[in-house]
Amino acid sequence: MPERSAMRRLMDILAALESHPAGLSARQLAEITGYPARLILQDLNDCLLDTDLASYYPLYVDEDEEEGPAEGGQVQSLDTRWHLETGGMRQPPLQLSQAEALALAWLMQEYRPGGELERLGQELLAGLGVAEQVAAALAEGVMPHLCGGVQLQGGQVWELARRALLEERKIVVKYFARNWQRVVQWQLWPLGLVFHSGNAGWYLIARLEESSEIVACHLGRVQELRITEQHFDYPEDFSLARYLRLRWGMDMSRPETVRVHFYNEAGVWEKVRREFAWRGIEGLKELPDGLLEYHGPIYGVNNFARWVLSFGSSAVVLEPDWLREKMLQTARYWLKIYGDNVNGPA
Repeated sequence: MPERSAMRRLMDILAALESHPAGLSARQLAEITGYPARLILQDLNDCLLDTDLASYYPLYVDEDEEEGPAEGGQVQSLDTRWHLETGGMRQPPLQLSQAEALALAWLMQEYRPGGELERLGQELLAGLGVAEQVAAALAEGVMPHLCGGVQLQGGQVWELARRALLEERKIVVKYFARNWQRVVQWQLWPLGLVFHSGNAGWYLIARLEESSEIVACHLGRVQELRITEQHFDYPEDFSLARYLRLRWGMDMSRPETVRVHFYNEAGVWEKVRREFAWRGIEGLKELPDGLLEYHGPIYGVNNFARWVLSFGSSAVVLEPDWLREKMLQTARYWLKIYGDNVNGPA
């Protein structure tokens, strides 16, 4: 989207100016940001003269520059030094649609975060003008829909699971376990409700009473949920954030030990290290022949395989054999459909 790209570019330029109080020329900004100097100069002129952003980001140029602005006020020289008066900056207003504003206001009312965040939220909501609609939505128990028809609540099962989670009460569910292709009945300790944007579905993360195993139940496959009178103590050794970070997507299958090599090209090593660091996964090591290797457990191997495929020929799966063969089959299929750069379709 061109508008979003232009705005992203301008934000990068303004961020560079903010970190250099002595000012920067378009040429210097080009060296820092990587954007063409002429394009940067045009962005700065547009921001200064032709948009309302000037009232939020006060820009000015050195008055003693040898080559001043041309007719019409536009700066022409790539060497003119620009400054951003950070003391006078104000944040532009949020550009929310009515539906987005209503959803945000509803969430802030229903799930009050407390502290500084709640005060900030109240200041934000004061200017949205949806107070009456929020009050009506809360009174009627109606949750606003977001883009694409996604609803932030999940119906009766969701409400029961949320109640049990807040009250730390055990539940009994009848659940269609897709991996086993049969209905099971479990007694669970609810540990978290997670909305997965990949499939717009809600999941209940819970501990099995019988085995202490952690499971993830798609609420769409819960056939029955009953709250018991029995309470439980939330496990001190369990972190929902840590549990989810380890996994690729919502694939809750048992971990698989994999061995993958990544080539040091097109920024692959940086991307891999950043991803593993964010997930808290250790085990990456550089090999003498210029390869980065990971040999260890992966949770959600099918989604991990899709992630590895995004690197194309810069990543190679060596183990397990079944996963390597699956990746080869996918590569052969792509080659058949799209061919290669030299010979065209196979």
